[in-house]
Amino acid sequence: MMKPSFKQLVEILSTTEGIHIRSERFVAVPVDHCERSTLESALKAAGYSEAAQVNSDAHVFSLSAGAWNELPPIYKDEESFWEANGTAGFVPEHFYIISSGASSLDEDVPFIKSVFLIFKTRSLINKVADHYISSDQKALFFVSDEGKGVKKDVVLSLSIDDVLKVKFDRDSLASVDELFNIVKSDDVHKSEREEVFRRALTILLEEPHNDCSDLLWVINNISRLHRKYKEQYEIYFHNFSVSKLLNEIDQKSLEFTSKLMEFISSSQNKALSIPGAIIAIAALVRLGGGYEVLLVVLGLWLVKKIVIMSNDAMSSTFNDLKWQVEKSFEKYKKIKDSDEVVELAVNNKDRLIAKIEKADLDLKKINKLANATFVAGCIYAAIALFSGGDKVENQAEVSGSLPAQSEQK
Repeated sequence: MMKPSFKQLVEILSTTEGIHIRSERFVAVPVDHCERSTLESALKAAGYSEAAQVNSDAHVFSLSAGAWNELPPIYKDEESFWEANGTAGFVPEHFYIISSGASSLDEDVPFIKSVFLIFKTRSLINKVADHYISSDQKALFFVSDEGKGVKKDVVLSLSIDDVLKVKFDRDSLASVDELFNIVKSDDVHKSEREEVFRRALTILLEEPHNDCSDLLWVINNISRLHRKYKEQYEIYFHNFSVSKLLNEIDQKSLEFTSKLMEFISSSQNKALSIPGAIIAIAALVRLGGGYEVLLVVLGLWLVKKIVIMSNDAMSSTFNDLKWQVEKSFEKYKKIKDSDEVVELAVNNKDRLIAKIEKADLDLKKINKLANATFVAGCIYAAIALFSGGDKVENQAEVSGSLPAQSEQK
C-alpha cells in the first residue's frame, strides 16, 4: 500500500474559497470552485477510502478516522490543530486549517509563523539541554555560575492560549535560525558555544515573567536571546583571551626569572675566588722572601682582573636582559580593553627589572670587594717585605757580633 500523499489535497483546499465544515466532521468544498474529479483524485492520493458526496452546492467528504488510511492533516480550527500537533517533534509537512483557511503553504499567516517559531525554539532548547524528560516534556540543563552548578528546567509544552500570545516580529525566525545553526555546528568549540547559550538562556529566564511560561517568555524574546548570546560569547572569548594572555605573561616572567637566576649563580661562582685571595693575603704574613710575596700579589691581581672582567660582561648581559624584558612586556600595554592584563604585565615587568637592577648593583659591589682585596694584598705585601728586610738586618747584626764575643772569651 502506497503511503498517502496530502500535498495535492492541501493545495486544492488552500486555493479554493468558501470551504467550511458541517456537523463537526464533514468538509464541504463549493462545487463552483472545485471540480469533482480533481478533488476525488486528490482524496484518493491522500488515502481517502470513500467517494466524495455531492449535494446541491458542495462536494463533501468525511474527517472520520474510518474513512482514511491515515488521519488527514485537516483541522477545523487552530485549537484542533494544536491539540493534534502541539507535542510533536516537528510541524507536519502538509496541513490545512478550515476555520482560517491557513495551510502549510501560507508562510505569512501569523498563526503559522508562530507555530514554526515555537517548534524551532523548542528544538533549539532541547538540543542544548543536558537531559530531556519526555513524560514531562521538560528540558534540564546545568550552568556553571561563579564555580557553582545552577540547575535550570524549561517545560516545552504550550497551551493554545499561549500559542495565540506569541509575539512574532520580523527578526524572530532569523534569530532562532541563526542560534540553531550556531549550536548545531559540530567542531572543537561546540561544547563552549552550548555552554554560552545555556548561560544566555539562564540570564533571560531570570528576568521577571510571571504572566507567561518560561517557554513563551523565551519565544517572545528570541531576538533578545540572540543578542544576549552574542554578548555572552564575546565575554567568554574575551575571558579566554585574557586567561591566555595572563598565562603567557606568567610564563614569560618565569623564563626571565630563570635566566636571571642563572646569571646570578654564574656571578656568585666568580665571587667565590675572592675568599681564596683573602687566604692568600693571610699567607703573606708568614712569607719572608720577596719573590714569594710578588707571586702572591700577582695572583691577587689576576683574581681581581678576572672577577671584574667577568662581572663587566655579566653587567652587559643584564642590560640586554633588561631590554628584553621591556620589549617583551611592552605589547601588553596596548591591550586597552583588559586592565587586568595590563596591570599584571606592568607589575611583572617592574618586578623583573628591579631584580635585574639589584643583581647589577651586586656585581658592582663584588667589583669593589675585588679591588679592596687587591689593595689590601698590596698593603700586606709591602708590610711583609718591609718586615722581612728588618729581620734580615737584625740577623746580620746578630751574626756579626757573635765572633767578637767569642774572641773576648
